This record gives sequence, structure tokens and C-alpha cells, in this order.
Amino acid sequence: MLRLFIRFFLMILSGACIIFFFESLKELPALETSGFTHLYTCSDSDYVTNVPSDVCSEETWSVMYSFYFTIVTLGTVGYGDNAPKTVMSRFLVILFILLGVLLFSNEIENLIRLYQLRQIGNPPYAPKFQHSKHLLIAGNPTFAQLTAILREILHEDHIDSATKLFSKMRVPLHIVIFVERDAKCVKELVQKLQTDSIFAARVTFVAGDVTRMDDLERAHASSSISVLIVSDKHAIDSEMEDSVNVMRVLAIRRHCGPKVRCLALILRAESVCHMLAAGLHPDDVICEHVIKMGALAQSTLAPGMSTLLANLASSLSESVAQPSGSNNESKCVVDVPPSDRNAKTLASTFAEEYFYGITKEIYQIRLSSRFCDLTFAQATANIFKESQGHVILIAVTVNRRDSDEFQEDGCVLLSPGNDLTISEWSECFVIAEDMASISKFGVNVPETFNIQGIPPSPERTIDHHNDNIPFIGLWTPTTLKTVELVRSKSSLSEPFRPLMVLSNPCLICSNSFAIEQISGEIGHGTNQ
Repeated sequence: MLRLFIRFFLMILSGACIIFFFESLKELPALETSGFTHLYTCSDSDYVTNVPSDVCSEETWSVMYSFYFTIVTLGTVGYGDNAPKTVMSRFLVILFILLGVLLFSNEIENLIRLYQLRQIGNPPYAPKFQHSKHLLIAGNPTFAQLTAILREILHEDHIDSATKLFSKMRVPLHIVIFVERDAKCVKELVQKLQTDSIFAARVTFVAGDVTRMDDLERAHASSSISVLIVSDKHAIDSEMEDSVNVMRVLAIRRHCGPKVRCLALILRAESVCHMLAAGLHPDDVICEHVIKMGALAQSTLAPGMSTLLANLASSLSESVAQPSGSNNESKCVVDVPPSDRNAKTLASTFAEEYFYGITKEIYQIRLSSRFCDLTFAQATANIFKESQGHVILIAVTVNRRDSDEFQEDGCVLLSPGNDLTISEWSECFVIAEDMASISKFGVNVPETFNIQGIPPSPERTIDHHNDNIPFIGLWTPTTLKTVELVRSKSSLSEPFRPLMVLSNPCLICSNSFAIEQISGEIGHGTNQ
């Protein structure tokens, strides 16, 4: 605003100085006797001449004067009593008026833009650091969904090692919420950004349409580490909600290309094939209906399964998970009968164990080389003993590229037992409180270790002709088919009985927020 005011002042000052210069020089001799620029009337007659004299000295209208008057009048500035007398000054006034109208309209547009940028959602995303990374959240989420996603992503347990610079400086991950201005979450999101400065430092709201290239550039979609498209799980028309998200995926893929990973949360299982046709990898498609029905089916076989999944998929700190100690610290002494005392002790022990358990999450790591050539059971026992139960090895990723029956590159086996030998640089899944506890006991490969010997991860290929969607392999009978294929085609012995085969390696990592919300609803329903 100050720069705009200075620009206006300098323009007016320059114009005033130039007009003063030409007015001080008087009229040029060649223009003074020109009939086009000056005409004079005589006092003794109606005769008009271009040569001034004692009799003909009163200046009247000329072509130049009429032209000047017309421009000044049409320039919306009116016609004042003090007007320039020389031709050059009048030409300059005409030029200034024309340029002023053009510049004034342009500056008015800039002022309107500056006013609009003061509103939350209009300014484009501007990275605060040179190497900062941001995650883009788009779609039509509710504020409750958005809160759950942000709480999970921004939790202190999820520290991206790629954001570390020079092993000391840490650049935090930034979240860009890119939704339309009339989305359900906008009102509460704006209030949160205005009242919570810590939240506003990590989250930026950019209002816009995913299908518009200008809005995608404002959100820096092409430079984001990934794009998460979230559906409104309370939408009345779930089919329409999924269809709109398919269009959003197509627009993002067209703008960003395959270099930016795109994940989509859909409502109906029938929409999975449309997401695959839009260019998404099966691991990046999250279906709420499939997870909900699968968790419900597992809860009927094993009560509490939905609660277990929700606790493993959500991140909670130990300080948050501790129960209130107001009752334990009470100074009141009450005589409790032995039977009631045992029941209360048992309930207290259960509560402590439960609160201790909900602080655990599932992490994907590369197992340390000291566990190489051990069986899965031996590695699990050693890790459990060395960490005193703080880290539990539960699954391992095996390569199935050579198998013709599988379309994906890797298969995650849960608890394969003694029939699977851990190879070097194996990707495993463990249950632990955070990554710090895993590194504390030397279970994973250190971040500062040079792992040039690790073979590069194979590029993921999408086969749209495959009707077997890997995502639903956890909850559908295709799991049994996968297990039989592993038994018949792999080198594992016959007694090997895997608990379950996950045909989607990224299921636990990318679907945590969906499992947390959906399992909570299922658990509430099954308890009733």
C-alpha cells in the first residue's frame, strides 16, 4: 500500500513540474500564429484571425482548444478555470489524462486484489523455507475428518527423515488445504486459523477449484510430496461424491503428472475401478465401504478387532494416553471389601494396560543387518527380548516378482513363523511407540548409515485389466486365494501357515486415518 501511494505521488509531481516548465517558457513562436492552435477575435467586428494585435487580442475557440476541452471533459475530471495556455502544456495534459485513466483503472484492480488477499484462502501458498515440503489435501472433507487427518499427520511420532537438513536442522512438513470456498469445513477451518497461531503456522488454506490450473498453481500442487483427496463420508449421494473425486484426480494427474503421488478416499467399492482408470495405483485407493464391512466382519469373529485396528492406526502420545490420576491421588480413605478391592484392582490393571497399548502404532522399517539369516520367529523373539517388549515384529515384505499369479511387486506376510528367513535389507512392519524407540534398540537401519547396497525399489506398474483389487485383499475371500498361491508357488514348506497375507503393502500406512474413523463407528455399533 505504501509503495502504491509513493508511485502516485511521484507521477503527480513529475507531471506538475513538466507543465510548469512549458508554461514558464510561454508559447512557441511557430505555434502562436498557427490558426490550428490559436484564434483571436477583433473588438470592432466579428472577424477572427490567427495573428494577435491591439484590436484582435481576445483568444477564442480553436481546433486545438476544442480538442483539449473535449478530452478534459471526457476524462471525468471536468474543466477548471485555471487551464494551460500553451499548446505543449495542453498536449501533455491530454497525455496525462489518458495515461491516468489507464493507470488508475489498473491500480484500482490492484487495490481490489490486495483487499481480497487479506481474506483467508485467497493468498497463494508461499513456502517459508527453501527445502520445505508440503502435503496437499483436497476434496470435500468435513471439519471432523480434516481434524483427524491433521492430528495424525502432524503427530510428533511421524517425522519424515527427508525433511532433515545437515542432520541438525529440521524443516517441518506443511499442510495445504485446497478446497472450494463453499466446502463444509471452510467456516470452522477459518475460525481455527484465526484463533490458533500454532495451527496457522503448520496449515495453509487455499480456496479454489481443483479443475482450474490457476488455482492448482496457487496451491503449488506440482511441487507437493503427495495429494490426498478426501470424500465427505456423510454425503447423501455417495455416487456423485465419488464421481466428483474422479474428476479431481484426473485434473491433478493432468497438472502434476505421475511424479506426484495422489491418494483418494472413496465411499463406494464400485468406484475403485474408476479411480484405477484415472491413473491411480491400487495401493493409493482407499475405500470406506470395504474397510467398514471388513472391520465389521472381523469384529464378529474376534470381538474388539475394530478397536485394535483403530488403536494401531492412530497415533497417541504417552502423556495423552495416561488416565486421570485424580482418583488415585485422593487423600480420602475408604474401607473397601476384599471382593470389591479385587475387582477394582483388576479394572485398574486393565485400564493401565489399555492406555499403555493405545500408544503403540505400526511402523514400516528396514530391518537391521544383524537379523539377517534368522528365521522370522527367531528375529521376532530377539527383538522382543532386546527391547523388553517395546518393539514387536509382526510382518515382513517378500518379493513376488517372479510369480505369474501376482500382479503386484511385493506381498506382506503376517507372522510367517520359522519357514521364512530374513534377508538383508528386509522391509518389515513392527509395533512400537515411536520411531525413536525403534532406533534406540537398533532394530532398524540407522538414518545416517550409507545404504548404497540396497537395491532400488521397483517402479510400480498399474494393470487396469486386473479385476483383483489388492486393496480389498485384507477383508475379502481373495485373501484365501492369495494364501493358496503363496503355498503352491513359493519356496516355503507345507507346515507354513501365515495368519494373513496383505496384498497391499501400504494399507496400514496410508489408510490409518480412514481406519481410525471407520473402526470407531463400527466399535460403537458392535458394543451396542
